[in-house]
Amino acid sequence: MKFWKKALCLTMSLILVIALTGCSGFTPRVVTGVQKTARLESLHTDTTITADVTLTLLNQETPLTLTVRAAGDHQKDPALNALDLELELLDIDQHVLLYTMKEGDVLSVYSSWDNGEFWTRQTIEPEEGAVGTETALSPTDILKLALGLASYFHETGPVTLSGDDGEALDGLSYEGVIPADVVQELLLSSGLTEKLGEDPAIQVNELLIPLVGDVPVKLALQKDSSMISRVELDLTQALGAALNELIAGAIGQSELLGAAVGLTVDGIHSITDLSRFDKVNVTMPALPES
Repeated sequence: MKFWKKALCLTMSLILVIALTGCSGFTPRVVTGVQKTARLESLHTDTTITADVTLTLLNQETPLTLTVRAAGDHQKDPALNALDLELELLDIDQHVLLYTMKEGDVLSVYSSWDNGEFWTRQTIEPEEGAVGTETALSPTDILKLALGLASYFHETGPVTLSGDDGEALDGLSYEGVIPADVVQELLLSSGLTEKLGEDPAIQVNELLIPLVGDVPVKLALQKDSSMISRVELDLTQALGAALNELIAGAIGQSELLGAAVGLTVDGIHSITDLSRFDKVNVTMPALPES
């Protein structure tokens, strides 16, 4: 479980960084859309991450698919996030509710694995001299990086999108590939991988970041408002080698009934739909006292 938390952290970090930076340099229309999306006070997101993996046992390879679905409500003031996570592997489903609340520099994370019957609370406080805060990208840095990526993307044509009430909306689609060196720079500059690297067995900056590859991106914007409605990422090249390195370190010489066990990531993709712009009000449930 500890390993999968690290792997999911790395995956979500890359999705977040690319969504906020890599998709904003295509055209003036998209730059406008990113700026408008960034100014939102609240929104809803639906993210699906699909990982195709191969399990090797007794010299037999078995293909498996791990699916993570996350429905999220997010608001800026006060800073609240509600996530409904569902993890599927074979016939096993795991449902997790997450709420995050930021008060000052302290982030409180509440989680429930029994549909809200019982909650646990964790707090994340900034450490003195922590690197992540000082190296994190500023909004100006983000915009500069975004504008510098314009040459990597092109418009691919019209697309039909769904509105909040299911109505059809005219949209425009864009495609491009963000090069590995740019992705690595974004991850290192964001500070989002610092927590992952606290484990001395996992040297994120020295070992994993150099393994990060290209990221093919697809983006859909609402034609009238230029608001971003969908971000699709093919993370296979970007995260495949890094996750396999994590797996190798976690499994090591593991055996099951005396037979060596192997696990490799063959492909990983994510789709995030954005909706209900400035229409979300996150309501916290009855949570344990601090």
